Amino acid sequence: MPSPSDTSDGDVAPAYVVLTSRGITVSHVLWSFVAGALGFITVNPARGIPDVWILHVVLILALALASQPGRDGRRSPSALVAVLICMAGFTVGALLAGAAPTEILRTAIVNLVSAVTTVQLYHHGHSPRSWIPRTPGEAIILLVCLVVGSVPFVFLAAFPDSGLGGAATMAQTQYAIARYLAAVCIGAHCIIPLYFRPAEEHLHAARRGRLPLFIAVYASCILIPNLFPHYPLTWLFIAPAVWAGVTLPLRTASVALFLASVIAILTPYPRYAPPPYPFLPAPQAMLDWSFAFGTHLMLLLVIFREQQLRLTVQMETLAATRRSEHELMNAVVESMSDGLLLVDSTGTVLMHNAAAESLAHRGLPTRIDPEEIDVFGIQAADTRRIVDAVEISRMLTPARGEERHLDVLLPRPDGDARLSVSSSSVTTHRDVMTLLTFKDISEAWIRQQELESFAGTVAHDLKGPLAALSGWMEAAEDELAADDLDTGRMALGRARDAIERMRALIDDYLAFAVSRGGTIRPVDLALADIVAEIVAVSPDTVTFDLNLPHHVHADPSLIRQLMANLIGNGIKFTRPGIPAHLHISSDHHNGQITVTVADEGRGLHPGDEARIFGRLTRGQQGPDQVSGTGLGLALCEAIVTRHGGTIGAFNNDWGGATFTFTLPAAGDP
Repeated sequence: MPSPSDTSDGDVAPAYVVLTSRGITVSHVLWSFVAGALGFITVNPARGIPDVWILHVVLILALALASQPGRDGRRSPSALVAVLICMAGFTVGALLAGAAPTEILRTAIVNLVSAVTTVQLYHHGHSPRSWIPRTPGEAIILLVCLVVGSVPFVFLAAFPDSGLGGAATMAQTQYAIARYLAAVCIGAHCIIPLYFRPAEEHLHAARRGRLPLFIAVYASCILIPNLFPHYPLTWLFIAPAVWAGVTLPLRTASVALFLASVIAILTPYPRYAPPPYPFLPAPQAMLDWSFAFGTHLMLLLVIFREQQLRLTVQMETLAATRRSEHELMNAVVESMSDGLLLVDSTGTVLMHNAAAESLAHRGLPTRIDPEEIDVFGIQAADTRRIVDAVEISRMLTPARGEERHLDVLLPRPDGDARLSVSSSSVTTHRDVMTLLTFKDISEAWIRQQELESFAGTVAHDLKGPLAALSGWMEAAEDELAADDLDTGRMALGRARDAIERMRALIDDYLAFAVSRGGTIRPVDLALADIVAEIVAVSPDTVTFDLNLPHHVHADPSLIRQLMANLIGNGIKFTRPGIPAHLHISSDHHNGQITVTVADEGRGLHPGDEARIFGRLTRGQQGPDQVSGTGLGLALCEAIVTRHGGTIGAFNNDWGGATFTFTLPAAGDP
């Protein structure tokens, strides 16, 4: 038997059984016994058929629950066992009601065939359906299956004393069809839903005040047609079903409508006038049909309300998801350092981030017009000419899958910004848009220029020692070939001097490269130890005043290079006839160690205080200028900067220059 708890069509989960397996078995026994007893006890002598006949509903319920896991996790009786239980209970109840065995057997067989037909029709298709319809389509299919699986079997004597081969009249057959259909619809729409609970339910529980109002409404709908039987008021029996469908959740509405329908069925019919023509249905039969249609209408209304709430929840969830995705996208876009502009096919700016606004400086336009873009003074970076409308239009209309690039200069008060602009197409279902990306490459371009200048300087500086080395080696070779050993040794000495000069140049360049981008390994080290190593190899003519009690957290090799360069400058740039004398001290302030290196030499030329730290620069040239690579102080500045400090220089009041820099104190990495 197909399982109503299996996955079926649609995105709504099916219902699950609320009773335990034992509770389901007890339910089968009780309902089948009541079906047999009431079915034969309530036979109306005037109509020749019973007022209450629920065997068909009981069997449909048994087949619907067959092999379903109950609330305790155990499976309920299989279809065969459930049918046998129901047949046994029905037989016992019918025998106690005084029914003949042949009548019991006949009605039991016909009702079983009718129930199996109804269930198979409802489950016909590629997947089973839930016994609580989840869509209006399933509810309509259920009603059709109930009618097709019920009405034809009335003519096969599904009721006692009914059927084409019996003594029933046309009116009795009408009563039988109407009563049979009313019973099966009430059972399928009001009883079976009580055994299943929807896996997904959005309707809230009914307020207590609505149930008494429902009882009052239903009592009025029963009383009024009985008070005025000559008026067409049968439709009033549908009003409570509509009220329950639009105000109550499914299980509450099912209980309320079931109790009200039972009361209405057991209430004597109003004294309707007979139909004017024999082939027209009797008002009493139409009344029973209204019971059947009312329960179905209630179910449809509840399903529509549930669907509406489910769609509302889905829309709210979808809206919340969209908002979250939009917020996430905005956060990502706003956190980007590159500027972004999204423009449509007309050039209108649809979206931009803060980086784009910051790069523009003057504010972003709401629309990019190629004919008016020249007011921003944007220049092509390669030729420094104003970018024309053709180039702007080309950037705004990239082909699908193509990415276009343009480097431009954007005038700003603090200097021209060099930007790399990229454009690509973004296609949506409504428009083809262009995504413009702006990247500030000013620093990268400056660094590239520095690298090019650095490479040129290295090549130029190494060319001299290398040429000298080559020349002196040739001279040494010639002199040694002529057996002039003294001159050959002198030439080799000059060659060694060129090698040492070239090695010193290479060491400076390597140290500069490391200080600019290499890996540093800071440790705690004593300044006094570093300086002592340098002082030990200094000329004996140099005197030092040292006061270095502090420790710094820095890379030992780079700090040794830093101190050697500063001390070397103080020794190198002395005044004629005056020996070098250096004052080196340290001080601690706010987690920083300030180191001062002061000399009594030539001092700084006016304006050189900042320029001397430039890369590959020297102080102003003079007749007695000491040669060098121009990397010494640039290297010092790079080392201090890599450690998060600052460096500066100024002239002393007593003559000479003072260099001061900061480094992180030991214990404060």
